[in-house]
Amino acid sequence: MLGVLLALANFLIYCDAQCINTPLEIMPDAELQGCRDANGIIHEFGSQWFSDCDNCICDKKFGQSCCNKVMIPLAYDKVKCKKVFNKEACSYDVIEKNNPSKACKVSAFMG
Repeated sequence: MLGVLLALANFLIYCDAQCINTPLEIMPDAELQGCRDANGIIHEFGSQWFSDCDNCICDKKFGQSCCNKVMIPLAYDKVKCKKVFNKEACSYDVIEKNNPSKACKVSAFMG
């Protein structure tokens, strides 16, 4: 029952996310130890980690799943304003082109 609730919670969290699923690579004559991330680091089965604004999970049956939860601003004054990605906060700031210290109003996001 706990496993079902955990799976449902993960589904609800990532339902709006942009996800990439990578199946496990089967290595001949070797036992698979986990999932290899883009930096070559092996993560154990059942582990979760955060990397480059992605939430990742390593599952022995399904492989690696990484979901990006960055909300992308869509509806704002594109003539007066521009979006700037803040990698440290994993979010976009929408600011005036002529006065970057002033934020712009955003009425719709995609994520």
